Amino acid sequence: KNSIKIVKTRIRSLKNASKQRMSKWRHFREHVQRITSDYFNYYLTQRNHSGNVHFDDDNGEINFTWSKTADDNSNPEEGKFTDTRQLSGGEKSFTTLAFLLSIGKVIECPFRVMDEFDVFMDDGNRKTAMKLLLEMARDKSNDKSQFIFITPNDISMIHDSDDVKKLKMMPLEKDYGRARQTTLNFPR
Repeated sequence: KNSIKIVKTRIRSLKNASKQRMSKWRHFREHVQRITSDYFNYYLTQRNHSGNVHFDDDNGEINFTWSKTADDNSNPEEGKFTDTRQLSGGEKSFTTLAFLLSIGKVIECPFRVMDEFDVFMDDGNRKTAMKLLLEMARDKSNDKSQFIFITPNDISMIHDSDDVKKLKMMPLEKDYGRARQTTLNFPR
């Protein structure tokens, strides 16, 4: 009888501990989702837009609300989108970048690689995107990460510095359409 009582006590203790862990996990998840949504909106405001990320945990979905910032004379609901198919190519590209940057604020990783992140962006969006990417890479909270940005577009606006190295690929060879190999020589 005594062993049954001990087992029941332990089971009750484990159930309580499990409930506490689940509660803490929900609070942590909600906190991460709130931070992600706040940063998403912050990045969109850099192009005079606004938006939110809505995490639907029950259905395992992420939904976005995106809107052009309305001026004083317009309807606040005008220019508000919930379906990304309604956005132009540049708006989709910048919105995707804003989402990836906001996730990057809550997830640490040693490498961050973005390939053709600026496809379909106009010059204004590209300039803002490059500025935000460099700010993120230079942020002290990312000092243990390396960033690689790959773009087929012009990057002359970005200047080499101690923390920025640019590499321009050679043009494609005419014979097989392959790029010539380039080797980086980094100081040891």
